[in-house]
Amino acid sequence: MEKKDFFVISIIDNYVKDLSGNWISIFIIGLLLIAFSLVFFIFPNETLVFIVYILGTMLFFVGLGVLGMAMKVKRIESNYEKIKKNIEKKFFE
Repeated sequence: MEKKDFFVISIIDNYVKDLSGNWISIFIIGLLLIAFSLVFFIFPNETLVFIVYILGTMLFFVGLGVLGMAMKVKRIESNYEKIKKNIEKKFFE
């Protein structure tokens, strides 16, 4: 059997090619993580304040998103009730 007959191996080959093509991005991310960890160790109090501000900001925007989804769900429920009444009116009256 030829290599092209092994579909699973082909998938793995494509994955390895994609991943190895992006090695520089992974390397840069590793360097940034090391740099941030050093800054966090050198300035622990400022790091804590920074994390609190970032977490607070993220939670605020996530909360706004959840409120928006809640409003959409409420509209879906009311629209469904209208559609259900229209169907009942057309077919069961």
